[in-house]
Amino acid sequence: MYFGSVRFFKHLIILVLVLLIALLTYFAVDYRIKYDATSSRLAEVQEIVRQYDKSGKNELVDSLSNLLDNSFDTQIPAFQQTVDNSLDMQIDELQLQLNASLVSQMAALEAKIDDSLANNKDAISGQQAEIQRELSKLVKSETAAIQKHLDKKLDDKAAEILQQFNETMSNHYTTLQQQLDEIIELKAGNG
Repeated sequence: MYFGSVRFFKHLIILVLVLLIALLTYFAVDYRIKYDATSSRLAEVQEIVRQYDKSGKNELVDSLSNLLDNSFDTQIPAFQQTVDNSLDMQIDELQLQLNASLVSQMAALEAKIDDSLANNKDAISGQQAEIQRELSKLVKSETAAIQKHLDKKLDDKAAEILQQFNETMSNHYTTLQQQLDEIIELKAGNG
């Protein structure tokens, strides 16, 4: 028997070590890439500051303004896409969980009703069997109504989360716009 043997655990330990090494390597490469990107941005800012020391305040304001504009233009869509993806994944996961739960509960209920009908078939009269079938139909229709209600609640919650996201993004945009206006005013006042 392979499961539970020494050979199985040996292979399991080797697999875990290989996965651990691969995961650590991935994170090391990822962090190195992020470090290089941050270092290059820092070098740009340091170069701008050096130029400011040599040339003057107006050129620094222009350079920083351009740098901030480019940074905001790239960061806002990336952040919005990340949030959208996260919301979509959470909504899909919730819907899958609800569907799985409803399907399993409905299947269990139908199985119980079917078992009950099969075990008591000789004892149940035709009228009682009809009542059981009607009850089964009623349970199915109520389950479908509950499913629709849960889907509506899920859609409402998704809309609410999306509205909150839009409000948050609007607030961030307003703040960023104010900061940009301040930089432009500073630039205009010094120019």
